[in-house]
Amino acid sequence: RGYKRLTGERGRAPADIDAPAKLVSQGSETAAQWPGQWALVLNPVLVMQAGLGCRIVDALLLVR
Repeated sequence: RGYKRLTGERGRAPADIDAPAKLVSQGSETAAQWPGQWALVLNPVLVMQAGLGCRIVDALLLVR
């Protein structure tokens, strides 16, 4: 169901599928640089139309 929404079901424009993938990738790279020292919660992340990226509505950074 989620994939259909991202690819443009019912006449909606397709979403920018690469944007959340890039967000996760960059987060993983950062986590690997400082393992166990912090936690990041992003909720929700809105995926915009193709080419417009994604928007982080709320973020929580926990530093140890």
